[in-house]
Amino acid sequence: MQFHIYQDLQYEWRWQLSDEEGRKLAESGNSYRDKSDCLQAIIQVQSCEHAVVLENASTLMEVEMQAMPGLMRRH
Repeated sequence: MQFHIYQDLQYEWRWQLSDEEGRKLAESGNSYRDKSDCLQAIIQVQSCEHAVVLENASTLMEVEMQAMPGLMRRH
């Protein structure tokens, strides 16, 4: 995988993460005025080895609520 940094139309910095074939996997959600801030964001992403994977929270909540007896009643 490789990170690419570039300047957008407002001349602010952004990053993009690509796989070995050049397909985009992720990109910065915002732009950075300073190149050093963009590089720091890349370092933070690289160090996220303990990041949690979350599923759709509303779906999980609905499943948990349905499992609670008497909470979800049909009328």
